[in-house]
Amino acid sequence: MARSDDLHSDLLATLAAQNVEAALISRLFDPDLALPEEGPIRVCIPDLHMLSESGQRSFPGYGFHSDPRRTDLMVRFLDALGAFAQRLPDVSQLEIYQLGDFVDLWREGPGNNPHAILATNASVWDQLYGTLAGTLQIPVYFLRGNHDFSLMDGGEFGDWQRLYAFDQTPMALLHGDVLDWFEVFAPDWLQRAIVYLTGAQSQERNFSQAELQEGTEAQHKEHESTGRYKWAKQYRLGEHFATLPQGPTAAVADNVIELGAPEQDAGPQDDLTGHELMRPAWQLVQALARTRNMAVRLMVIGHTHHARLVRYKRGQEIFVLMDCGAWTEECWVGTQGGPIQQQASCQIGVLAGNDLRLYQLQL
Repeated sequence: MARSDDLHSDLLATLAAQNVEAALISRLFDPDLALPEEGPIRVCIPDLHMLSESGQRSFPGYGFHSDPRRTDLMVRFLDALGAFAQRLPDVSQLEIYQLGDFVDLWREGPGNNPHAILATNASVWDQLYGTLAGTLQIPVYFLRGNHDFSLMDGGEFGDWQRLYAFDQTPMALLHGDVLDWFEVFAPDWLQRAIVYLTGAQSQERNFSQAELQEGTEAQHKEHESTGRYKWAKQYRLGEHFATLPQGPTAAVADNVIELGAPEQDAGPQDDLTGHELMRPAWQLVQALARTRNMAVRLMVIGHTHHARLVRYKRGQEIFVLMDCGAWTEECWVGTQGGPIQQQASCQIGVLAGNDLRLYQLQL
């Protein structure tokens, strides 16, 4: 089996051949995660929030369609994944996970017809569900998020899950809304009503270039009415063909948020320089250990629309939260020492062995 950095490099080369440029946001290679090196390479596609034509008229400029170029990029990206899988010894060595909120039923209004959304986005749906999962038999898995939780069972939605966990791999994949107190405790009907009644008028807070250059993300947080913190989605893009250092204990951490100072005796805590869902994620890991005897060291989520890798490590204890971002809203990106530019968010997460990476795909 190829080394994990070889798999990453082969994937990136295939993307480049399909005119898909992937710029590195964050990378972590840590052998202490003890993920099996012989396992598949996993590609995670976070929230899309696709709407039907009717939904787009009600919520112009929202979700996947807020930048019309996303559709072409997604189709080229999925086509490249198909080409990459066919270069592997077996296509099952590639696994694709859509992390939830593939469609946005909350913004569809009466009827909430998912088939109308799929018809509007047939080029993406047919490529992912028809060609990759159907014709090529690549393992494609869908998670249910809070905005598509109510999809009916049966048919093409019957296998959509809320959690993927593995007997031999200390990892769990979930949308992430179960970690968010507002999503857990506010009734679903109330959340839907708030989104549908106010969503058309609400705008995401975008930070100016001057604000971003003045200080850190934590200095530019906003406190939402729900009590959750939102950071400016600012990414420093790195070299995406970097290779791993040699040696079984060598490690790489690029743009990784680090927790685990000695004074943090209780484990990961809420931290304005970290991740707003880190503490509930850690609590869920402890609950899984108690109730299911599962030792989860890596949790992969979407939901927040903000790509980040967060590592808690102290002694022999390690836990990583991999937030894969979104294909909705916008972010600020720039190179080290270079200008900061606003881009449509088009992020993915890629896992191969103990090598975790987050990328921004360039429109």
